[in-house]
Amino acid sequence: MNLANIAAYILSRLVVSRDSFLRTIGTKLPRPVLAVLCLISVLGFMILVVIAPRWLVSGDAAVFAQQIETLSLGSRTVHIGYYLLGVVFTRLVPLDLDFALNILNVLLGALCSGIVFSIAYTITGTFSAALASSVVLLTHYVFVENACFAEVLVPQLFFFLLSVQLVLWNRPIGAGLSFASAFLLTPSTILAVPFIVLLRPQRRFVLLWILASTLVVIVVLAPHMYDFLYGGRGILVALGHRTGTTQAVAKEIRELMGFSFFAVFIVVGLISLVASVRYRLFAVCLVCLWLPQFVFGEKFLDVPVQLPLYSMLAVLAGVGFDKVLHFPIRPRSVAAAGVILFALGLIVSGAVSYSRALRISRDIDSYQDTVHRMAETAEPDYIAIGGWSRGILFEHYLFRKSYTDVWINTDWLDGQWGEQCKNRSWERLRTALSEGKQIWLLEPPRKDIDTLLQKGGYKTVPFGDVYVANRPS
Repeated sequence: MNLANIAAYILSRLVVSRDSFLRTIGTKLPRPVLAVLCLISVLGFMILVVIAPRWLVSGDAAVFAQQIETLSLGSRTVHIGYYLLGVVFTRLVPLDLDFALNILNVLLGALCSGIVFSIAYTITGTFSAALASSVVLLTHYVFVENACFAEVLVPQLFFFLLSVQLVLWNRPIGAGLSFASAFLLTPSTILAVPFIVLLRPQRRFVLLWILASTLVVIVVLAPHMYDFLYGGRGILVALGHRTGTTQAVAKEIRELMGFSFFAVFIVVGLISLVASVRYRLFAVCLVCLWLPQFVFGEKFLDVPVQLPLYSMLAVLAGVGFDKVLHFPIRPRSVAAAGVILFALGLIVSGAVSYSRALRISRDIDSYQDTVHRMAETAEPDYIAIGGWSRGILFEHYLFRKSYTDVWINTDWLDGQWGEQCKNRSWERLRTALSEGKQIWLLEPPRKDIDTLLQKGGYKTVPFGDVYVANRPS
C-alpha cells in the first residue's frame, strides 16, 4: 500500500463515518426557515444599499466597467464571468453604470448573508446557529466593504456559497455550474477545490461535479485561452507575483481581526466540530479551504482572497453561539452571558465595519465631485499625476476611458512598469513643465515631484481633494 492510499484510508476513517452530518441533512429548507432567510436577505440589502455610493471606488472596478459598457470581453479574461454578469445586470437595471455595478454587489452581498444562513441551518439544523452566522458575516468589515462597492469578490463569494449549499444538498451538477461561475469571476476559486471535494467525498458526486464545472469553463474560455493564461492579468502572470510570507500572515491577521468580537464563539464552534465525529468532516474541510489560499492565493495585499473562508468562519461562529446557548453547566447563566457578549460583538463590529465603509463612500463622493470641478476649471492642456487607482478613477469619471494622454501614473515614474516606461514618463513630465502646462496632483505632492515643480517655478495649492500647480504668469 503506497503513501497516497494510506493517506486516503486515514482521511476516510477520520471524516467519513456512519454518523457524519451528510447522512442526515435535508435537501430543502422548511418554509419558516426559508421565510427568515428571505427576510435576512432583504434586511441585508436595505442596510448595504444605504452605504453604496453612486460612483465606483476602485481602479479595477473602473477598468471592468469600461469593458462591460463597450462589450470588450476579450481582454483581461481572468474576470470574464464578471463582465458577462455585469453586461446582463446593467442592461436589465435602469441605473447609471457605476451605481448599477455597486448595486449588483449589494444585491449579491445580501444574498450571501441568506445563503450563509441556509448553509448553517443545513449543517446544524438549528435556527440560532443559522441566524448568528448570517449576522456575523454582515458585520465583518472585509465583507461589508466588498458588498457595498463594485468588485469581483462578492459575486465570486455568492456563487461559491451557492455551490457549497448545493454540495450539501447532493446536487453535483448545480454545484459544478455554480463553482464554474465563481471560477470565471476570479480564478483563485480553484484553490477551494479540496474543500468542495472533501465536503462530499463520494466518487460519483465528485466526478459529476468536475464534469459540470469543467465543461462550462472550457466552453467560456476556449476562445480566450491565451489571454486568460498570458494576458496582462493572466493567471500565469499572476503566479509570478510574490508576496512575502510575513506580509501574507500580517494581512490575514489584520483581516481576521474583524472576527475579534466573536473569537470566543469561533473557538467554541471549532472545538465542538473537532470533538464531534458527526461534524469532524466540516472541520477538516475548513483547513483545506484556508491552506491553499494562504500558500498560493495571497499574491496581492489589497485583495482579500480568503473571503470564502471568512464566510465559513461566520458559520463557525454561529455554531459556537448555538453551543453556548445550550451549554450543559449553569445553562441559564452561560446562555445569558453568551447573548450579551454576542450582542455587544454585533454592535461594536457593525459600528466599526459600517463606519469604515461609510467613510470610503463619502470620500469617493468627495473625490468625484473634486474631479468634475477640476475639469471645469482646468486649463485646456493640462497633465494629471497620481497613483494607479486614483488616476484610473479620474479618467473614468471624466472620459470613461483608461490610460489617456492626460494622466501620468506615479507607478510608471517609480519604474514599476519597467525602465523604458519610467524614462518615457519622466520625459513627459519634464516636457510638460518646460511648456508651462498646468499640473494637477491627484494625491499629496511627493518630494521628488514637488522639488521638480519648485525648480520650474510652479506654485502648488490645494483644490478640494487634489492639488493644482501653476507657473505664475
